[in-house]
Amino acid sequence: KGVTYIFIRNSETSADLLGYITLRATSYTEIIGGKTYGNPALEIFELAVSKDAEWQHIGTDLIKFALTKAVEWKSEFLGIEYITLCSDQKSVPFYEKLGFGRVDEYGEIPKEQWNTTCVPMFLKLPEL
Repeated sequence: KGVTYIFIRNSETSADLLGYITLRATSYTEIIGGKTYGNPALEIFELAVSKDAEWQHIGTDLIKFALTKAVEWKSEFLGIEYITLCSDQKSVPFYEKLGFGRVDEYGEIPKEQWNTTCVPMFLKLPEL
C-alpha cells in the first residue's frame, strides 16, 4: 500500500494537475562479505508529470518532496535509510543527476511482476 501525493497549480480560473508521486514502505538489501542486510527504505512506487508540465522541474520537485518525506519519517519513526525506485531505462539519467545509483550485484530491491525489466536504483539518505 502506498500514499499518493498530487501536485496541483491553482489559479483563479483553474486547477491544473502537474504530477503525482506514490510513496510506500519497502526495503533495500545489501550483500556485504557474503552476508545479507535488510535496510528500511521508502520506495518511489509511481511518479508522473503531466505533458503540459514537462520541462518545468516538476519531476525534480517531486523527488525533492520524497526526499523531504523520507528524512522527516526517518527522524520521527521509520528509521528509513534509503529511497528506492524502479526506473524506465530512458529515465535513468534523470535519476542519476539527482544522486541515485544503480543497484548492482551487491544490492537488491523488491520487484513485482510488472516491473521485472526496470532499472533498480537507490539513494542513501544523509545521516542525521
